[in-house]
Formats: sequence, C-alpha cells, structure tokens
Amino acid sequence: RLAEAGSWGELAEVAGAVLSSVALVAASFRRAEAGGGGGGAGPSPPELAPLSAGFDSAGLEATYIVLMRTYDSAPEVLAALRASIPRLLAQLTSMLSLQAALPAEGTGPVAVALLALLQNPMLSHASEEAHALSLGQLVGALSPDRRAVAVAMLAAAPPEVLGGRVVRPCRDLLERLVSRGADVTPAVSLLSLARDANALSPASPGAAPSVPPSEFVSTLVSDNLALERDYVAWSQGTDGFTFCSQPWLLSVSAKGKLLQFEAAIRMHHSQQVALRHSLFGAQPARAPGGPLQQTVLLPRKRPHAGGDRLLSGGAEERGAACGGTSGAANSPADESASPYLILRVRRSHLVEDSLGALALATPLELLKPVRVVFEGEPAIDEGGVRKEFFQLLIEALLGGDYGLFEWNEEARCFWFSRDCLVQDSGADFLLVGLAVGLAIHNGLILDLKFPTLLYSRLLGNEAGLRELKQVQPELWRGLSQLLSFEGDVEATFCADFTVATTAYGEPAIAELVQGGKDIPVTNANRAEYVAALVDHLLVSGVRTGFDAFRRGFLTLCDGPSLSFLTPEELEELVCGTPHYDFRALEGNTKYDGFCKTDQTVLWFWEVVHSFSVDEKRALLAFATGCDRAPVGGLGKLGFVLQRSGPDSMALPHAHTCFNLLAMPAYGSRGKLRDRLGIAIHNAQGFGLL
Repeated sequence: RLAEAGSWGELAEVAGAVLSSVALVAASFRRAEAGGGGGGAGPSPPELAPLSAGFDSAGLEATYIVLMRTYDSAPEVLAALRASIPRLLAQLTSMLSLQAALPAEGTGPVAVALLALLQNPMLSHASEEAHALSLGQLVGALSPDRRAVAVAMLAAAPPEVLGGRVVRPCRDLLERLVSRGADVTPAVSLLSLARDANALSPASPGAAPSVPPSEFVSTLVSDNLALERDYVAWSQGTDGFTFCSQPWLLSVSAKGKLLQFEAAIRMHHSQQVALRHSLFGAQPARAPGGPLQQTVLLPRKRPHAGGDRLLSGGAEERGAACGGTSGAANSPADESASPYLILRVRRSHLVEDSLGALALATPLELLKPVRVVFEGEPAIDEGGVRKEFFQLLIEALLGGDYGLFEWNEEARCFWFSRDCLVQDSGADFLLVGLAVGLAIHNGLILDLKFPTLLYSRLLGNEAGLRELKQVQPELWRGLSQLLSFEGDVEATFCADFTVATTAYGEPAIAELVQGGKDIPVTNANRAEYVAALVDHLLVSGVRTGFDAFRRGFLTLCDGPSLSFLTPEELEELVCGTPHYDFRALEGNTKYDGFCKTDQTVLWFWEVVHSFSVDEKRALLAFATGCDRAPVGGLGKLGFVLQRSGPDSMALPHAHTCFNLLAMPAYGSRGKLRDRLGIAIHNAQGFGLL
C-alpha cells in the first residue's frame, strides 16, 4: 500500500526496520499452515512438513519485487534494503553464537531470517560479496539439525526463486572467488544448502528436481581447475577444500577427464610392471596364479575357425612390439612385456576372435592401452581403428544371433533376456561388460542402446516400477492402471503370482513367489504382485546375466571417481551426446590448406547441414570412427577439414585417429555432394595412403 501511495520515505523506513530484525522477518514471512501455501514446488516429506511450513518464500519474493521496482523513483528504498543486510547479518551471528543449545524445533525464526537474507536480491551484487561470504560462513557452521530445518524451509521455495535468487547468484559468487584464487568454502556451503533443498522439492517421488542439476555446475571451474592436482589432494585426504569432494559442481566433461586420469594412472602402473618384467624377468610376487596373472575368466570352450591362432598371433604381435621374435612370443614373460594390449581380429570372426582373447587376458594386460589389428588391413591403429572395432563388436554382441539381450521397440532399447539358457551364459555377459569397460577405459564412445536404468544399477541403485517405464512402457502403463483400478481386481484381471517366460527357447511359467500359481491377485495384494513382477523383470529374473555384466564392467571402471557420476552422466560418458549440433562443429572446425571462406568449404557446410540425421551420423562415423558426439557436444570434437589437392573426381578420405577429413577442392556443390555421399556410405575398412 505504501508503494501504491508513493510514500517512499515511509516505505524505506518500514522495509529497513522489518528486514533488519530477525523477529520481524520471522513474524512477517513465516507461515502457520503446514505443508501448504507459499507457491512452492510441492509438499515436503512428511517428517519435514512441520519445518517447511515456516517460510513464505513466495510472499518474501513478492515483497522484494515491490521494493526493487522503486529503483528509479525512490533510491532511498533500495538504500534501506541494502543497509538491512549487515544489520540482519549481525543479529543472526549474535543469536547463533548465544543459542548453541537451541533445539531444531526452536530454530524456525533464525532459519527464516537466514533464508530471507539469502533470497535478498541486493546480496547478489558484487559490492555485497563480503556479506555473502559471512552468510556462507554462518550456513557452513550450522549444526546438522538446524541445517535440516533451513533445507526443509528452502525446499518450499518456488523453482524460479530457488534458481534465480539463490542458485545462480551463489554460483556466480563461487566463480568470482575461483577467479581470484580465494577461499570458496562459504560459497560452496550456500550452494550445498540450495542443492539439498532442491533434492527435497519435487512434488512426487522420482520427479525431476525443481532446478535442473546443470544449474549447480560451474563451467568456469570445470574448464580451468587443475583436475589432476585436485584429484590427488582429494584421494590423499589432504587438508583443505577440494572440488572432488563436491563433484556435483563439476561438468560431465570434467568428470570424464578424471576417469581418464584415473585410468592413465592405472595404465601407467601396468606399463611400468610390464617394463620391469621385460628387463628383469617375471617377479616372484607376480608368479603365475597371482592377482595380476590370473585371467579375468576361465571360459568354456568357444569353437571358432582358426583354433588358438588368434592367441598365438596376439602374443606374436606383443613380442614384436617390444623387439621380441615370433618364436618366443608365446611365453608369459613376452606377453606381459608389451606396453599395449594388441588384439588381432578378423572381420568375419569378430566376436569369436575378440572375446576369445579377452577371456584369457589378465587384469595386468587389460589395463594396458588397446591396439587393434584387422587382419588383411595395413592400417596402423592410432585411435581410429579401435573406435570402429569396439563399435562393430558391440553391435554384433547386441544383435539377435547371440540372444543375450531383448529389444523393446517402444522403448527403443535393449534389456537382459530372461531365458534360462541365456542366463546360464554368465561368461558371455561378463565379456560384454568387459568390452564396454575397455571402451570407457580407452576413452571411446559407443552407441549403446541401453536404458538409463542399466547405468543406475551399475552404480548400485535400486530399481522399481518407475524404472520399468524405461524398459517396457506398455507394461508399466498396465501395472499403473492395475494399482489405481477401483473395481474387483481378482474378477476383472484373473491374474496370479506368475509370469510368462522362456526356458531354453520354450515357453514357460515362472512363479513370482513360492506357490504363486495358487495365489490370485486381489485388491489387497496387488501392490505386492506389482513389486514382485517388477523385481523379476528388472532384478531377480536377470540377476545372473546382470551380475556377470557388472563384474566385467567394473573390472576396469571401478575407481573412486566413478562415484562422482549420476546414472545420466555415466550414460553420457559411455554413449556421448545424442544431439547433433553441426553448427557447433562448423564453428570449431580447423582448416588445413583451406580457409573457412573458400567456396569449397562453404559448399561443404551447405551439404552437411542439408543431410538427414542418418547421413550426418554416417559422416561422423566416416571422419571420426564413431557416429556419436563426444561429451560436451560436437563443438568439443576437434574436427579438421584438409585440402587434399585441386578439383578432381577423387573421393574424400579420412584419418579417423585425428578426426580429419581430406578432400579435393571440388569445383561444384553437386560434385562435392556426390563424392562425399559415396565416401560416407562405403566406408568400411582401413588402408594406408
């Protein structure tokens, strides 16, 4: 009313008095009704509902908006708003120091005042940085019970308030501190409070947080932090703050670099061991049967043409790589001497050759960088050959010939087969997981069509009805309707505690509980039935295959930094970014022999942007060996377009190891499209130029 009447002096006086007092702030912006009002993102968990009822964040935001709109007409109002910050901060500091024994339920007024100060729009200004840091120190010093009260109250804030007034200003504060090399712990304390509140804010279990997790990520920190040094300090428990202790602040790309750094440490160690073996012979501590010499798996016999030719060939290659001779290449000493794990495979027997070699490899060998030789092809593997190898291997393993996984057309993904015959193939599942782990360990991107649920389970998370939607959407809808059905469930659905499956290729019935075929599904037990069915489909029914897959995957990817990742982030690291922003690729392309303004270059990008999605994927596969965008998008690819000569009918060629596409300076757009199209659709195999 004072603002509408234009009583600026009185408004400034009232605003300054109220916002400077803990008691008046709490009295003005504290709700009495539990769990409602305030325009928050949703109700808090029941155990925290009495606490979250105490803060009217939306009402406070409306007040701040009224005050901020007086910027031009009444500078004294904003001056009063700014002056209230140090006075309220001083009161809070005094009260918190004097009331150390205050129980959680008596923390309400203090928590409301803390959050009112945190939400103050003037606090985000750079001139108020000292006060923001003081507030961060207060929040960082809160006892767990008081902090829980503040988190529950802040969780009731509307998403636009939590994101715009708290998260982004605190992230900006963090980045200013990082740029100056100052202590960042106060800013991290504020962001951590907001992050915990955001985790409580969804209106329903499993819903996405009100503020996207990406809002908490600092690009500046991720791109400029000395990641290796920070990781070493974190892993050694060094005193002081490390960003690895708060990995939610780091981008997926930065976490990927940490995984690669961790892998590099392990690879370096394995190479050093191999070098010692080469120079001094096998060490007693590494004798056959020791941890480094045991094979990952002793598989059943795998019949394939050539018998043991692959293994002897691989050993021969390993011996040659270290200056040995083929005649002595079969000895354990020579196998462990090479700094690389060299796989010699035939395209016509890709799976048999690859998995046969991996099954007999030791952890020491698996930790080495992979080098691939396609027999009959003279290419030297500097990265591009192994990109194609892993993609072809995964495509073959996921295909119907092996039956390890089942494809759901609606979900557009694979999941583990429940057939008893397939589930007995634990060795096969282990080797699939091992192949995926090897690809990650070597920094490669794969086009894996698995649901996010797989990555969640690899990280140790549980699976329930909500996750079933990712694997079998139609069944998920049916079970959801069953749970909400208001009629007679037993008479309508005529179901029991069994599920149809297959046993050695033949139809079979599996009981979800003991005696399940004699237990009808009723209104009273339908929730139990749904839980048992979901557990069978996602956990117990595929346990043998999944456990073997997970064991193979974690053989190489079980380092501490794996815990930094969310399931979505792990999926992005494995599969890359599914979005193809070719404008970003164009903006970050380097040219060798061309200029970006050359007519041929302009035609090239016109043709590329006119491609269909499938053609764009084919172009990426041709030029880089992988049809997926790397973590961070195509702008991070490091693509090079090279001039290979004057106008001619020659086809473009690629150096996939270096993400380089070379082509003549074609004289017309039509010729360029024709030649490029032929190249990208006939691109299997490698050769030397």
